[in-house]
Amino acid sequence: MVAYNPEEQEKIEGLKAWWSTHGSSVIIILSTMIAVMAGMQAWKYYHKQQALQAADLFAVLQQQIDKGGSSEKINDALHLLTTGYPESGYASRAALIAAQANKNLGNLPEAKAKLQWILDHAKELEIKDIARLRLAGVLLDEKKFDDALKLLDSQHGESF
Repeated sequence: MVAYNPEEQEKIEGLKAWWSTHGSSVIIILSTMIAVMAGMQAWKYYHKQQALQAADLFAVLQQQIDKGGSSEKINDALHLLTTGYPESGYASRAALIAAQANKNLGNLPEAKAKLQWILDHAKELEIKDIARLRLAGVLLDEKKFDDALKLLDSQHGESF
């Protein structure tokens, strides 16, 4: 065993006293920091997985449109995306694409519903402005001129 001189022994005793007073606090703080870091990593992983799944559903929707799929198939693909991942940027963009596809297929009520969903749920003002403009176009196709003007007079982003 190593013999310590009195000065070293005094330092060791001081360290032991400090550890007995503050040791549990140090352990709690370190444990909390580790738990927070693990939680942050898990949260990032979860969001990454959500984004990947939303991207996959977006690709399915695009494939349906590219194949010339029916309005029903397009709307089913969009429904999976908007109900499963409504907060993702893919949902509002997919709704824009699906609305255009429905309009091209002559299904104006579905196109209106998709554009209204964007106005109700999208977070990005630019996407909402695009949807508002396209919805006004659908209303014009339906000869609802006053409704289209009211829609365009509503609040919009600066870039509009």
